[in-house]
Amino acid sequence: MRRLALFGCALAIALLGAGTPVAAKGSLSGLEDEFEKAIKKVTPATVVCLARGVEERKVRALPGSSGVIMSKKGLVLSDGDVGIYNDKPASKSFDPSHLKRTDEIEVRLPSLKGKGFQSFKARVIRRDRDLDTSLLRIEKPPSTLKYLVAGSSDEVKVGDYSFVMGNSFGLADEAPPTLTAGVIASLVPKATTNGGKWEHIYTSAAVNRGVNGGPIVNTRGQLIGTISNVVGFRGKKPDDPELKYAFLGKCVPIDRLRDFYKDLDEFQELFPESKRKIKLPTESTALSMVFNQTSKRTYDSLVSLEIEREEQLSTMEPARGGGMVKVPRYLGPVSGTLISGDGWILSSLYNFANIATLNPRFAGRWKAPDNAKIAAGIEGIKGIEAHLPDGRKVEARFVAFHEGIGLVLIKADMKLEGEKRDPASTTVATLRLVKPAPKTAFKEGRFVLAVGNPFGSKRLDDPLLTVGMLSKRHHETTEAPWAGQWQTDAGGTDANAGGAAVDLEGNLLGIMTIWSSTSHGRNSGIAFIVPWQDQIEPVLEEMKTGRSYRRPLMGVTWKDEDGTPTTQLLKVAEDSAADDAGLEPGDIIVKIDGQIVTDITDVKKALAGKWSGDKVVVVVDRDGVEKTFELTLGARE
Repeated sequence: MRRLALFGCALAIALLGAGTPVAAKGSLSGLEDEFEKAIKKVTPATVVCLARGVEERKVRALPGSSGVIMSKKGLVLSDGDVGIYNDKPASKSFDPSHLKRTDEIEVRLPSLKGKGFQSFKARVIRRDRDLDTSLLRIEKPPSTLKYLVAGSSDEVKVGDYSFVMGNSFGLADEAPPTLTAGVIASLVPKATTNGGKWEHIYTSAAVNRGVNGGPIVNTRGQLIGTISNVVGFRGKKPDDPELKYAFLGKCVPIDRLRDFYKDLDEFQELFPESKRKIKLPTESTALSMVFNQTSKRTYDSLVSLEIEREEQLSTMEPARGGGMVKVPRYLGPVSGTLISGDGWILSSLYNFANIATLNPRFAGRWKAPDNAKIAAGIEGIKGIEAHLPDGRKVEARFVAFHEGIGLVLIKADMKLEGEKRDPASTTVATLRLVKPAPKTAFKEGRFVLAVGNPFGSKRLDDPLLTVGMLSKRHHETTEAPWAGQWQTDAGGTDANAGGAAVDLEGNLLGIMTIWSSTSHGRNSGIAFIVPWQDQIEPVLEEMKTGRSYRRPLMGVTWKDEDGTPTTQLLKVAEDSAADDAGLEPGDIIVKIDGQIVTDITDVKKALAGKWSGDKVVVVVDRDGVEKTFELTLGARE
């Protein structure tokens, strides 16, 4: 084990570019070879399963399910909805009253050469919709069938690479099936160990409609489960506890399926005993071990926050066709990152308020109702409970928020009995904090581990983990709220926003966040990292005093010339910052804090980095005479 651990560290260094070119090349090529071998095993065993006879019945076929061949005699595993169809020909509705299921199945075996498929008749032997599984038998299987060998889901770890394959989006007439890859994101324990340790497995590999029922395999090419679905909001309430896994792939572990089918005559054919040892992949195992151990260490710095509100958080965003739409949000425990042993916690503003109003793309297009504004989200917080890494539950208070970087600061009450406290300080000795990464860790293409703790009091042994890379750093001058932040394709979710983004060595890159409920997260490949050194450290001490950073407002309307705003004031709002300072309509602003301004772009540049409460010196031209005023900037709603 020690030798494997050392190899894992060496591989991580090589992948980070710190190793020699030869080491990096060898490690990467070996990793790709292992992936290729696993993919070659799963591809020919993946099939499409459709309701048979829909043409004769003159009803509408639906996209169908995927499936996996389990024996050369034609046993196929699929999901509990295999054979579904709509019995109302003209209807495009998915009204459950029109959805029927048949045990007569058409199994399509795609060609591996790129087009076409073989079609076989099959019949369901057993179906269970609660477990979301079906077992089928192909009636006249060809002798050339390729099948998968079942592995053990009990051996799976968070961070292990996994491959998912199936009939993505119902493309049943195309070949070969779609492949996605990702890591095991979370393992949910069963109440008993009968039938395996895990109730469900969640993967970060992309799962789309039609892939359900298809195989999920490990890097050995062994079946570790079947795809149940992608967890989403359709048909679910926002407080459904399963939604902490929103937009991750939900899988039925193979050991649960092994237990479920154990009484069938087909059991030995389905799960044959094998004494053949399958060689453990070296490179992928080592890298997965790095993911697992690094995420476990990071988990020791994460808290889970339960937020009590006066009313449900209202998240509104502009609809494509105009107006606004209310976006469902997971309302359970959210992630936070403990940044000091005396109880300071950072989390994402996304978890606490509707932040769509911060996006300048929406400015002027819509007006958020009062209950969907940031202030309403913050003011509606009645209490916060923080579940600490050592299992304790403590009260916490909201201290401050920052609209510019999208974070909140929280203070937890860290009172402990004497024997658990370090008497020399207020630091709790048992807590391990994540160490900030050096600036050299930020390079496009570097690995990112997004680690979350949405489990509340039901803390699991492992965190919620998604893995990706540093995609790009957005320029500081962009008007988007993610200015200066790093974009990552490590899956952002409602559950890991506020958690830690770390490198392969476990160093803190920053805090995970999402800026849009509809465009980011949700399997989009877009999430953001608020960098520690560039954006968090410069404002942290001020935030600890209770100062919240809000977007500044002068309270003026600019005069237009041929549709272009000028620096001349058309209106000054009553009781605004400009009004209190003495500015008047007709004044032409010529300087802000010593910077000459000639157009609105200059005004924006002069106010960049300013926040509500900041003082600025404004020089205006009033009837040919320059006058100087000091403004205390107000706050935008």
